[in-house]
Amino acid sequence: MRKIYRLDSDYETDEINKIIDKIPTVEKDILIDFAESIDFLVEVCIKEDGTYGQNDGKEIMIVILDEWEKKKMIELTNLIYDSTRYIIKDISEDVLFGKHSEKNYPGVEEKMKKIFDSYIDMYLDHDTVLDKINMYGMASLNERDKKVLESANI
Repeated sequence: MRKIYRLDSDYETDEINKIIDKIPTVEKDILIDFAESIDFLVEVCIKEDGTYGQNDGKEIMIVILDEWEKKKMIELTNLIYDSTRYIIKDISEDVLFGKHSEKNYPGVEEKMKKIFDSYIDMYLDHDTVLDKINMYGMASLNERDKKVLESANI
């Protein structure tokens, strides 16, 4: 099962651009090829006021990866960035349970909704909905959850 991750860094956009400019062409091409091979990738920046945008601010990446892709991403990221300046968090369950949504990203909700909807479409099943009921109760169900249960005749 692929998982959805959020990578938060304390690197500002300008700082990352300067680092990337200094990377030799061969390594830069490897990084670009890897980034382009990822089906689901959203890069945004958090601004000082807590809103999000396409650039200017601290870099955040939301990505859906297999385990091997995650390992490769960490390996490549560590070649360029100081590993103490970013964290990777698995937000898969939070997205499936509706606890982490596009509403968490003011300014780029539409972009985030696409990646979250894609993930939910891939992995929301009746077992996940039943787990959600066990953890948060029946009142936590949304229309999508109810449709999944109906389709499973539960």
